[in-house]
Amino acid sequence: MTTNADPQNNRLITSQHPAVLGEKVAFDDPDDAVSTGLYEVVGVPALDPNELEALGNAGYSDLVLDLSNGSSFVEAYPGDLRRVA
Repeated sequence: MTTNADPQNNRLITSQHPAVLGEKVAFDDPDDAVSTGLYEVVGVPALDPNELEALGNAGYSDLVLDLSNGSSFVEAYPGDLRRVA
């Protein structure tokens, strides 16, 4: 399941609700679920609110975020992530 199909909009990672350092996210790995699981956001592009607005969701979805589960690191697109409670 991709985050775009998530019925709880507050769980989506978008330009209006970007990922933040330290946030816990679920990664839905599109590569045969090799790295699917819970991760912490450890790297995000440094963008101010005006840059986020200018990017919009289409541009934000092309950014790469760095994630870690404590033993490994992965890079992921926001559309492959959802917030966890």
